Amino acid sequence: MDRSLRTPLALLALLLLLPTTGCVQQAVREVRNDLVTPTPQGRSTVLELKIEKYEDLSREFPDEPLYPERLARLYWLQKDHRTALRHLDRAIRLDPENSKYEYLKGTIYAGIGNYRLAKASLREVIEGTGAEYTGPYIQLAEICLREDNPTEARTYLQRCLEVDPGFPTPHYYLGAIALGQRDQKGAIEHFEQYLRLGAGPQFEEVIQTLRNLQPELRVHHIR
Repeated sequence: MDRSLRTPLALLALLLLLPTTGCVQQAVREVRNDLVTPTPQGRSTVLELKIEKYEDLSREFPDEPLYPERLARLYWLQKDHRTALRHLDRAIRLDPENSKYEYLKGTIYAGIGNYRLAKASLREVIEGTGAEYTGPYIQLAEICLREDNPTEARTYLQRCLEVDPGFPTPHYYLGAIALGQRDQKGAIEHFEQYLRLGAGPQFEEVIQTLRNLQPELRVHHIR
């Protein structure tokens, strides 16, 4: 196989913070902007101020799940994963029907490399929501790729496309899997479909890979 066909693909881009909403039973008070003032200490101080305010709000409104969920995200940014998960467990106890808390839990576990617990949380999200959105499937596929299990990853990616046929990202990963298995035809098909559906952050990477696979390629020929 020509060495030019071995263009490395970033298979493992993880989802970052996703907005969530809880079932709010009380008036939710946000941190005022004037309480988060830039200082010479920079971003870490801003995080500490936000944590302090949400800790106060969490004590003031102990039955409100939004505040421990926000604290979980802030501690996650500080890489204090144990504290983040502790606050997230509290949010889940307060609002067990909100699957997005469990989704965030799976994301944190995936980020620290605990794939067993990450997969358990993400599968619980799928069971709890009736598999109505794509996020858990993409996360599970990415974990499977990290575990060098492309067969299971492909299953999740195909399920993701059943939920949303217009979602380009699964085709990126399916193309990468095909490329890794030296299935040039399959890789081209998925990468071209990725571009047809609107592409995404891997656009330049996919274009370069397709040009390596098809030196005569002209992007406007992909329809």
